[in-house]
Amino acid sequence: MTTAIDLFAGLGGWSTGARAAGVQVLWAANHWPVAVEWHSANHPDTQHVCQDLHQARWEQVPAHDILLASPCCQGHAKARGKKSGNPEHDASRSTAWAPVSALEFHRPQAAVIENVPEFTDWVLYPAWLQAVQALGYQAAPHIVDCADLGVPQHRVRLFMVLTRSKAPLMLQLPQERHVPAASFLDFDAGRWSPIEKPGHARPGAQRPPALRRPLHHALLRQRLRHHRTRHQPPNRHHHHPGSLGPGRRRPHANAKRQRGPGRNVVPG
Repeated sequence: MTTAIDLFAGLGGWSTGARAAGVQVLWAANHWPVAVEWHSANHPDTQHVCQDLHQARWEQVPAHDILLASPCCQGHAKARGKKSGNPEHDASRSTAWAPVSALEFHRPQAAVIENVPEFTDWVLYPAWLQAVQALGYQAAPHIVDCADLGVPQHRVRLFMVLTRSKAPLMLQLPQERHVPAASFLDFDAGRWSPIEKPGHARPGAQRPPALRRPLHHALLRQRLRHHRTRHQPPNRHHHHPGSLGPGRRRPHANAKRQRGPGRNVVPG
């Protein structure tokens, strides 16, 4: 049977998918005790470790065929808040090196690394990719909206497929029908209450016609300005007819002529 390990395992989505594909997940780890607790409940036959994977003892991890990993994404995602200067997010980005360390030790036949698409914008991504390739892996990035795979949620993610092959392995993923959240949520069970945020319109609320029209016109004017800016001739010194151009001043009405052709002196 094909075997795998699951790094940065959460509730167990990776492991559940692997099990559905006939893969046995031997070992799973996370630095968050709550994640390990829930993953253990969902996958009791898997060996679990709660530790910082920067300090993992890879010789104590069982040999495997596939490495599954979901390094921290908070330092890459658009929802991270400040773009930089957050020590916690700066540290979370370094978790991407843990799978590389595991690959170097175990050299499995394949690995799948999941993160947000902005992962490839990371300043150290070129070095990360070079390290993976230096270990003999071909990298095939896939940007996938999980709703296209039948998940009842629009969740766009990067899946980096790494294989010890001569060419990158680009997967032909199926296009499933989108599934609504009502397929797994029972809205008639329990007590549901709307989420109200001060200053925000209620979900599904219709804007009055008197307010929709000015907003529509404002958006239209903004698009027209953007269109004109994009299609303006690339002349940095473009000026209106009759003007003297940039950096030139029209002479004062009482300017005195200076000797020499075409020379004006403007008072004060």
